[in-house]
Amino acid sequence: GPLKPILEKLGGIPVDRKANKDIVTQMVDLFNQNENFNLVIAPEATRAKDGETRKPIRTGFWHIAKAANVPIILMYANARTKKGGILGKIYPTDLQQDLEKIKSLYAEYGIDVKIS
Repeated sequence: GPLKPILEKLGGIPVDRKANKDIVTQMVDLFNQNENFNLVIAPEATRAKDGETRKPIRTGFWHIAKAANVPIILMYANARTKKGGILGKIYPTDLQQDLEKIKSLYAEYGIDVKIS
């Protein structure tokens, strides 16, 4: 979209979900090649339009963190209140257990995360 040039100038890495590319391996390689590297992934499937069923969160972030041996920092942003923050940090071990922990941490702040 229109923000692509700005995001790329800030170091953003565009991801084409329709292309069959191994994004997990690409991101792990970036972690391995850079001593200081932070990856921020905007959540997908956390909201639904009126009348739509919300889908479970995608798990690519977990696979990247597990393969790169880095923690997952859980954050939130509230557009209405213009506030955000850090909820916690987990080191990925077991996908289903970690998803339950993520759901629980967000629930403490009144945020419902749907998992599969």
